[in-house]
Amino acid sequence: MNMLKVTREQNGKTLNLGLYDRDNGIWYIERDKKKHYFRTLKAWGLDWINFKHLKSIGLKKIIVRDYITDKKWEIGIEKIDTDFLHFKKRSNVDYGLQIFIPENCWKKVD
Repeated sequence: MNMLKVTREQNGKTLNLGLYDRDNGIWYIERDKKKHYFRTLKAWGLDWINFKHLKSIGLKKIIVRDYITDKKWEIGIEKIDTDFLHFKKRSNVDYGLQIFIPENCWKKVD
């Protein structure tokens, strides 16, 4: 597999946002759902800048895995409504522009 590490700079730190499989167009994201799931919207948040970039180089599918429970969800990018953006900032932490995709749009993977 030809993998690309997906990262984002935040407050002087480099955050790991997953791996992108260039051969198959799949963005693999591993998160703790308790920390990275937006309960108010019942949605997973994705970094907008990376989503837009990966889409421009052939992104076809996103797979999110909760590394605590080992549950997985996947979605094809054709099902993603890119008009639903949210800018989240808390005190001095800038989370950046994110796209939130409701959980009911994702397919649970066994």
